[in-house]
Amino acid sequence: MTYPYPDGTPSSEPPTQVPTTPPPHTGVAPDLGVPVVGSLHAAAADLHESVAKQVGAPPPYPVTPPYAGYQTPPYGGYPPPAYPAPNLVTPGGRLGAQLLEAVLITFTGGIGWLVWALLIFGRGQTPARQLLGHVVVDGLTGQPFTWGRMAARELLIKGLLGYFAGVLTIGVYSLIDALMVFGERARTLHDKMAGSVVVYK
Repeated sequence: MTYPYPDGTPSSEPPTQVPTTPPPHTGVAPDLGVPVVGSLHAAAADLHESVAKQVGAPPPYPVTPPYAGYQTPPYGGYPPPAYPAPNLVTPGGRLGAQLLEAVLITFTGGIGWLVWALLIFGRGQTPARQLLGHVVVDGLTGQPFTWGRMAARELLIKGLLGYFAGVLTIGVYSLIDALMVFGERARTLHDKMAGSVVVYK
C-alpha cells in the first residue's frame, strides 16, 4: 500500500503527522459570528417596535380621558366627607319640633297641616320646622332637601314605615328612633334612612 506525500510522491510508509500547536490564549473569545446578549436584546426591541407600529398597538398609559368633558372624581374617588353642620339642632330642639308638629296636626285636623307641608317641602321644612327656623339638609352636602326627598322622609319613612314598624315591634322601633337623636350629629333612625341632618336656618 502506498501513501502519497503532499507533493504527490508515492511512499510505502504513512506520512508523519505534525502536531498542531493551539494559538496562545489572549483572554478574548473568538468571534464565531454569534451576536452577544446585548445585541440580541436590542434586536428584539427593534423587532417589537416595528411590529407594534404595523399592527397599530395601543398608546402607552396613561391614556387621555375616555370622553369629552371627563373630570377627575373629587376626593380621589372616595365618598365625600360628611357635612360638618356646625349649627345642628339640639336633641331638645328636635323634641320641641315634634311636639309642635303634633299640636299643629291636631288643631288643623291633619288636612291643614298636610296642605301647609306640601307647600313648603321644597324648602326642606315642615310647618313646625318653619316656625322654629329648622331646615332638613343632606347629611353629605348640607343642601336643603328637595320636595321629593322631604316628602319621602316625612310621609313614607316617618309616616308609613314608622307607624307599621312601631305597631309590629310594640313601640320598640319608635323608642329606638327617638333615642338615637342623642347620638352622632343628633340623627334619629329615620334621619339615617333618609340621609338627613336637621340644622338651624
